[in-house]
Amino acid sequence: MPASSPRSSPPRSRFGRRGDPAADAVVGRRIVAGLIDLLLVTTVVVGVFRAGHDTPLTPGASLVFSLITLVYYFAGEAATGQTLGKHLLGIEVRRADGARADPTRIVVRTLMRLVDYIPLLYGLGLVVMGSTRRRQRLGDIFADTVVVRRGR
Repeated sequence: MPASSPRSSPPRSRFGRRGDPAADAVVGRRIVAGLIDLLLVTTVVVGVFRAGHDTPLTPGASLVFSLITLVYYFAGEAATGQTLGKHLLGIEVRRADGARADPTRIVVRTLMRLVDYIPLLYGLGLVVMGSTRRRQRLGDIFADTVVVRRGR
């Protein structure tokens, strides 16, 4: 019998085919960091609306929430490669080649969050991230960025 083929498929992880082990190790951290960031942004938005005594969910409120969210992600990731959630979980955004991501890449990555939100709360983003080798969401693919453990 012939020896097993070197092209046999890699073992499966809970996210499908095992990709880059470093990227697989960051997935849980990305999810928790995203939840921390969502909680922070939601708290800020609720504070803004309570200050203005305008609490109904209106198109204007959705626009304000989206703008605050986009500014939050862009500002943190452009300045340091991290949001507060990423900082607490020890991960950061880098270019795919490992260099620091420039503001143009962060703009692309940030704007693609609007697509990742479909359906609500990063549904599409999680599906795409789970199916790519380097565990990239759409924003990462279009910006040619990856999320890695800090200092790598």
